[in-house]
Amino acid sequence: MEYIMGLVQGRHEIPDVAEYIFENALDPADIIGIRSLAEKSLAFLSKGDKLTVYVTGLTAALVEVINICHKKGARLTLMHFDRNTGSYFPQEVL
Repeated sequence: MEYIMGLVQGRHEIPDVAEYIFENALDPADIIGIRSLAEKSLAFLSKGDKLTVYVTGLTAALVEVINICHKKGARLTLMHFDRNTGSYFPQEVL
């Protein structure tokens, strides 16, 4: 399956994204809490699934998403915002 999600709701406007991995503000120092929320939000992922995530900052949250995708064998593509063009560009995570 293919899924498209934003990283953290409310941090940036992202077109055509209805679901977010994190729906509330996060404490960047609470790694265990972030990991727990990410595991719950991404519990549906299976080996071979493809997840595209629109990145909205919060490196600690992004690292936990990367860890979960790696652990589950899901393919991950990150979408980064380009200020010069006002659009997003992809980065595949290996």
